[in-house]
Amino acid sequence: MVTLSNRILLGLALVLAPRPGLAFFYRSRESTVAAADSILVTPETITNVVYTNEKEQQQHRDLQTLGNASFVPLSCNSPMQSPCDSFSSVGASYTTSGLLTIPCGKCVTMDITDNRTLTFTGGMRIIGQLDFPNSAVVIKTSSVIVEGELSMVSTDPITGTPKIKVILTGSAPVIFTPSTPNQMACGLQGCNVGPKAIVVAGGKLNVKGIADDCPTVAFMLSKDDEAQQTPSVFPQAFNATESCSGILIQQNFDGPDLLVRQTNFTGGMGAVESIVSGGSYDGSNFIMINNRMKHWHGVTIDANNLPPCLQPGAIILFSAKVMLKTNGTQLAHKRSRCFNSGAGCPVLKATYMTSDGKVRSRTLVVVFPSEIPDDWKWFSLKGQFTLDSTLLDPSNVYLYFSIEGPEAGIKLCADDILMKYPPASAYLNETAVCSDLAYGGDAELLPDFSFPFYAYSADGSGVVAQVVEDPTSDNNNNHVFAMPSRLQPYNGLAFRITPQCAAVGSTYRFSARLFVNRTAPADTPVVVLRRKINGTTSFESIITCPETNSTIGWVQCKGYYTFKDADSTASELQVSFAMIKDTFSPAFYDDVKFVVISGGPGRPKFNADVANCWNAGSSVVMGSPTVLVDDSLSMKIVNKTVNTDNTATLKFTGNYAASTATASDVSQEFATEFALISRNILFESEDLTNKANGATLTILNTPGVPQLLQGVLLNGFGQQGVANRFPVLFKACNSSNSFILKNAITNSNQRCIVLQATNGITVKDNVAFNTAGHCYALQEGSEVNNIFEGNFGARTKAAKLVIFGETDNYPATFLITNPNNFFSGNIAAGSEDTGFLFDLKPSVVGESARYYPVLNPSLQPLGSFIENVAHSNRAYGVRLWPSGYNPTTTASFINLKIFRNVGSGIFFHAGQNFAVNGGIFADNRIGIDIKESDNVVVNGTEIMGLTDQYQSLMERYQVASPCFLETVKLTGIRLSANAGNSSRPGTNITFVDFSRFNSNLSCTGYAISVSGDVSHQWFDTSVTLHNTTFNEDTDLKINLCDVISAGIGGVLIAESGSSPPFGSAESGIIQSTSYESFNLNCADIPGTCGFYCPNNGSIVEVTRVMVTTASQGTERVRLQIISNDSNSAVSIIGTPVVGPDIKKALWTQRRYYVIILPAGNYTASFKDENDVVVWPAFGTVKTKGSAVKTFTIQEPKTSCNQIVPNAAFSIGDALHSGWYHTNCGLQIVPGVIGNGLATLTRNSFTDGLGTFLDSRCLNDGTTFEINIDIQLMQEAGGIATCDTAPSTGHRICPRGSLIGLKNGTIACTDWGVANVGGPLVLGWNKLYGVFSVSSCMADADEVFFQIDRVRPSISIQIDNVLISKNDKLGCNAEIIENGNFDFGHYASWNWMGNIGLKMAPGAPDVTGRVTYFSLSTTNRSAWFNGPSQNLNPSCFVPGEQYVVRMSVYMAEYNGSVCDCNDVQMTQRSDACPMAYLKTNVNGVSNIYTIGTTVAGYNVTAGKWRLIYGVFKATSDFSNSTTLTFMVGAGLVGKNIIVDNVSVRRARAGDIYNFTCSNLVRNGDFAVGDARFYAVFGGDSPSGRIEMSSPGAGGVGHSAVLKNAQSYWNGIVQQLDVSCWKANEQWAVSVKLRLKERATGLWKTCDRSATFGDTMCPLPTIYAVKPSERKKLFYKITAGASLTVWDASIWNLFTGTITVQHYSSITDDKLRLCLDLHSCSESR
Repeated sequence: MVTLSNRILLGLALVLAPRPGLAFFYRSRESTVAAADSILVTPETITNVVYTNEKEQQQHRDLQTLGNASFVPLSCNSPMQSPCDSFSSVGASYTTSGLLTIPCGKCVTMDITDNRTLTFTGGMRIIGQLDFPNSAVVIKTSSVIVEGELSMVSTDPITGTPKIKVILTGSAPVIFTPSTPNQMACGLQGCNVGPKAIVVAGGKLNVKGIADDCPTVAFMLSKDDEAQQTPSVFPQAFNATESCSGILIQQNFDGPDLLVRQTNFTGGMGAVESIVSGGSYDGSNFIMINNRMKHWHGVTIDANNLPPCLQPGAIILFSAKVMLKTNGTQLAHKRSRCFNSGAGCPVLKATYMTSDGKVRSRTLVVVFPSEIPDDWKWFSLKGQFTLDSTLLDPSNVYLYFSIEGPEAGIKLCADDILMKYPPASAYLNETAVCSDLAYGGDAELLPDFSFPFYAYSADGSGVVAQVVEDPTSDNNNNHVFAMPSRLQPYNGLAFRITPQCAAVGSTYRFSARLFVNRTAPADTPVVVLRRKINGTTSFESIITCPETNSTIGWVQCKGYYTFKDADSTASELQVSFAMIKDTFSPAFYDDVKFVVISGGPGRPKFNADVANCWNAGSSVVMGSPTVLVDDSLSMKIVNKTVNTDNTATLKFTGNYAASTATASDVSQEFATEFALISRNILFESEDLTNKANGATLTILNTPGVPQLLQGVLLNGFGQQGVANRFPVLFKACNSSNSFILKNAITNSNQRCIVLQATNGITVKDNVAFNTAGHCYALQEGSEVNNIFEGNFGARTKAAKLVIFGETDNYPATFLITNPNNFFSGNIAAGSEDTGFLFDLKPSVVGESARYYPVLNPSLQPLGSFIENVAHSNRAYGVRLWPSGYNPTTTASFINLKIFRNVGSGIFFHAGQNFAVNGGIFADNRIGIDIKESDNVVVNGTEIMGLTDQYQSLMERYQVASPCFLETVKLTGIRLSANAGNSSRPGTNITFVDFSRFNSNLSCTGYAISVSGDVSHQWFDTSVTLHNTTFNEDTDLKINLCDVISAGIGGVLIAESGSSPPFGSAESGIIQSTSYESFNLNCADIPGTCGFYCPNNGSIVEVTRVMVTTASQGTERVRLQIISNDSNSAVSIIGTPVVGPDIKKALWTQRRYYVIILPAGNYTASFKDENDVVVWPAFGTVKTKGSAVKTFTIQEPKTSCNQIVPNAAFSIGDALHSGWYHTNCGLQIVPGVIGNGLATLTRNSFTDGLGTFLDSRCLNDGTTFEINIDIQLMQEAGGIATCDTAPSTGHRICPRGSLIGLKNGTIACTDWGVANVGGPLVLGWNKLYGVFSVSSCMADADEVFFQIDRVRPSISIQIDNVLISKNDKLGCNAEIIENGNFDFGHYASWNWMGNIGLKMAPGAPDVTGRVTYFSLSTTNRSAWFNGPSQNLNPSCFVPGEQYVVRMSVYMAEYNGSVCDCNDVQMTQRSDACPMAYLKTNVNGVSNIYTIGTTVAGYNVTAGKWRLIYGVFKATSDFSNSTTLTFMVGAGLVGKNIIVDNVSVRRARAGDIYNFTCSNLVRNGDFAVGDARFYAVFGGDSPSGRIEMSSPGAGGVGHSAVLKNAQSYWNGIVQQLDVSCWKANEQWAVSVKLRLKERATGLWKTCDRSATFGDTMCPLPTIYAVKPSERKKLFYKITAGASLTVWDASIWNLFTGTITVQHYSSITDDKLRLCLDLHSCSESR
């Protein structure tokens, strides 16, 4: 809202003022010209006047209630019908159109026990009572509305089959109108509770689907191991018979006189076969095939000549000695293709003809060329194969085996041909076959064959596994497997597993030795399990081996594997070795074992309470035993055995070996939970696929009514993304007798159990699994005194659709929005984010916020948090984040069990007053994480790194490691370098036991680490270790490397009474730096980046000192520190560090000088390499500790005529120029003359450049002037332009701004202290501005001057930077910036309205010197169109007086000067320019007139007039958000030209200041003009004022009113209302003359006339009070001295006026009359 508030304008302008005003004027006849001189109004008594102007604003309050009004129980149900009617007898009569309604006062028993289904498409409305006593029934209904009582009881032992099943159907919203007296609880529209709703509205639940003594979560006592499997199908040896011994071919060709035909071998048609005597590899006979004309000519035998025992699928072993002879002699022959190229080498093939005459062949055994020494040399052809039913089809015409392959002409020789089945010794029987799945893995089973091992080649490349002597051993008594000719990384030794041995949960230990003869860098072998299921093959790496090569030699590969569900269903299982990279290197294997550890997952044993309640068929969830949330398992009980001690041994489905392995260890701390899912009562949503249409159960606004919801399985409940649609919601239901007990919630679409605006509820022993969003939740922060005990949640998943403003996409199993509740024994067993989240906001949110306007949840005490468990959470076990928890009393976290969380076990963030008492933390990436939190105590806690138990799980079951990346290290306690508030106590670690932080573990880490993640570069917290124990298995005790790498100095940790981790002293300090000076005798702590300083008696206390300064220009600057006490000195070099600013801009770099000093007083100074004292822009000192009493940095003196470095960029290195970029880059470019500086690659409006200002000069109130040459360039090339007009937008021009930083954070900003002013030229322009240092800037540690705000891809170039102190500007001098425009631009100036500005010739200044430039408007169309400038509101002190002055004239658009009315102070159409201040306070704008064009001004420069005014500042000025100085004129369509604009505080010697000694200013007109005067007379023509000389007494001047048009026209001046008070008497005097307008002769008048042309002028006080719309005239008649008018002289009029009570400007009863002629008190 904008109002014209000309509070101190003259005359009638006061009518528009929003505060009271006074005007003095005198009236004359229309036909006369009046002259006045020596006007005086003086008080007889002067007292202070206090004025207040209050404006009331209507405050509207939303009276919306909390969701619904409360429901009350129905009185018609008391008394209730007894006995109840059976449903069989009355159900039909109570059902209408599918709606079952139990009337009020009626009781019905559901007597259905045969599991039949009852369907109520219209829902169920229970107004009376409906009981389900041990019913067996299925209910299908669209809703259940309970206004009376719903009772369900079924407490039999759990079998997995529910007795009562309620299925919620439909998708239409359920809307019901409550019964009287609750009919208006939801308003006229009824209660919309959404689809599939179970709602209790004023009624009562009494539901019990499980016995009170039936546990819902249990831990096993022990585990019975299961025996290894005994398969029914397994590999067996060939069953020898009389006709077939198992040897198919055995021929050495050595019989006496043996003929070829007797051997049954041939060479093939056309070839010649013969037995050659002698010459074999052992000197014996052999067979040779000569005259070979085809490659398939070879050593051939028909299958019909073999024993009749070839069996499909049976493994057959084959070996033969082979030699190739080429034409010529052995010494001179042509080489074979096999030797030359590797093609055509001998193979064993099977060739057959099918019944349709087609000939097929199949390669059975191959040899690699590299294994053939040479032609004419014997070598082995050896391998194993199987024959399938296709080869052995009886309908085939023939089948023969042949050694063939070389090209024609090559003689093929063979000897010792053997084909046989493996012997019985190579097999294990059914009782042993599953004991070692790698039987024969020592390569000693069959020395000539690798069986049962073989070479694996997925691509059929035919690689071969051999048994050879160990090539690395000199003694030949050890055989190994060899693969000399590998072709792919996955080629490796392999063996098959009998699938029936791979029972789910059975665990085997694998071990092997292997060696890859690789000269290249070492490679990593892996063990791969290949499984084939329904024809689909999959691979899984199950063990990773150590690296090996020819230098490393043999390595031991070992690990455990537990068979999975997929393994047990596979038709084929194979284990093979593979390499990561290596393709061709020979590989050797030995001592391969795969030995059974357990034949199954085992049979866990439980307490008697489980034995009495859990039964076969029941569903159970087992919490994740690992760090992964998804490793929890859903299982069923297969069978139960009740033991003699009443315990129960259970067998489950699925693979739970890893889970039970942990619990069966000696230590029970990390036992996995078993949670019962099945219940006797099931509530289920019919549609389990639509996440937004699940069922809901809501207890709605029913306070004080006890509810019991016990033993219900709710499956598929919740509506994702819809507010208040949860599986269980208690909304506004305070009750100390309501219980949510032993329920199970599965497959929830949105949350589990939610309390909203509800207090006093008990939530106990519930189970939740596979739920979306937060699970157990306090909704709004108003909920207190609720009990959460023994609840379990696992697999808490992120919601995909999230309610607006909620965080269910980062789910917590327990969401705590108010700590004043009680949590004990709860288990968060796996969330995709957090286990327990304390999301404590500073105020209550949601629907209940209006009822708790002052409740701050983040300050509430912690009710209790005892023995809660958090494990397997993806981020945090317990997290206090993001708002910070700041209780006034200590919040104790007692005996927690936090383990195996991927992130932090417990995370304290930005809070205070925490204690971790007792408890155990283990296998977390970070056990206890403390960030920017104060007064934290960790007491009596056991903190472990990688436990033995989890190490065993990782080895035995290949579970995920807590070190999920190689760079991840485990940390026991991570400390923050930054305090939340450094004045508070820090962290105290006392009686804490650290273990298992060891450099030899697979997960290494440190017991204590100081984080490098900081908000500021200064260690300002305190840390104390007391009686801390580091066990022998912990050699990694403390880590300061991260914080030092982040550039944080002065890390200091005090320790006492600990097991000496760092030295033998009883106490000392651990610090990040070591200095021998000042008696700090510190020793390096290896591997910690820290030093230990023992307390040897000479050190009582130390102080950490950090000095911060700019990073540039200080590279060679050292800080010299001198002890004032001992005169000893030390010099230290600073460390440059980049701060945590999200932009990572160069200006966030600092240089830090850090030292730890003993007690004393110190003086420091910055010195350059020449030992000269220098000043690097700023030097901020921070200390921690009280030992140092004084620490002072010497500052060399400066004139402050230039407070920026390298202003002309003579240092031509952009990165060492003393200037910085803000998220772009810098470069040196040509300047105006010499170098300039420019940005590089700007991507944002805020990207720019800047520098730090000299802090020595930035004193409060000091004023500086900014002058900078600036140019914009396209980064792609070419000059760019901008527009000075907009304050936002794409073409906005650059600005200069100040950023003050305190303690490393932004404390204050002053945006736009310098701006580019027009008119702009293409090239270099000026960035100009003036600023006064505010108290905040003066108090800042450092002040950064930044130039930015140009569109991206534009380079900002600057040169000749000058920021200099200017005492002539500022709040105590000239407030207007660039008021004389001498620089030729209008920087700092804007304009009001849709006009423009331009430069014009200047006006004479106060000395008469003609200035260079003035400022002109263009295209004015409204009175307010004119130049403007935003002023500093703090320059205006309420009650102080200020002077405004400027030269002004008006001109046509063509430049010719035009006249205006200088005596009309309104915005009438002919009015001259006036000066205004526009305020904006709380969004309300007002415009105040502060100066007017002076009438009768002696124009010395022809056209130039004067605007002058004196005004008092009000609180509106100083409180204004923006305070705008503006010039406007009622005469529109003309330009306003201004120059020499000045606004300053009035000085003591100013003659026109307001004073209560004389209310009239310029009464003697000595200045020669009529400043402060106007002509009274409304909007009609009213005359004008001219000056006449001499005045009364023949000296000076007088004012002449000419051309008056009405008798009320007169000269008027506004008086100071602060001097005007009821009952005061004032003296008035004025000298007057009258002149005839027509003749110019002096005129007489009649003093006795009161009206008409003869009436004399009469001084009158004109009072205005706009707040009551009234104005009054007070004629000065009392004591009037002028009785007779003398036309020949100046007539002296004197008189008095007493301010009447009713006319007091502070009298609220005074009314204002706007009608000047009929003003009366009655109006």
